[in-house]
Amino acid sequence: MRRIAYLPFVTLALLVVVMFFSWRADVPPSPPPMHSFQCTLEITLLSLLPIAWTFYVMRKYASTKLRWAGSVALLFAFSIGALWLRLAENTDSILHFIEWHYLPLIAFGLAGMWLGKQFLKW
Repeated sequence: MRRIAYLPFVTLALLVVVMFFSWRADVPPSPPPMHSFQCTLEITLLSLLPIAWTFYVMRKYASTKLRWAGSVALLFAFSIGALWLRLAENTDSILHFIEWHYLPLIAFGLAGMWLGKQFLKW
């Protein structure tokens, strides 16, 4: 089962490849929307319920990799919020998506490592 633990890296690599080809195909570039950080804020708010539910469920299991489990849990919840907002938002600016939707994933992944260490102890 060790290979399954690296599945998030595979999906992240696929996301990077898709975003690169989307950016290259965006000629002329789509205009960015009038808002900026509101997307990250909305994604965060949409992710709070899935974060709480995921940590509640994961607490019942005995994970030996607390930081890794917390990071994957937060990335999962943040991805749900990002997908929800992507389907609702009316913009096609790839640079906006990279900057305000997908780059915050790195910060949430790091925060998940800390939260996993704090809340998934057994």
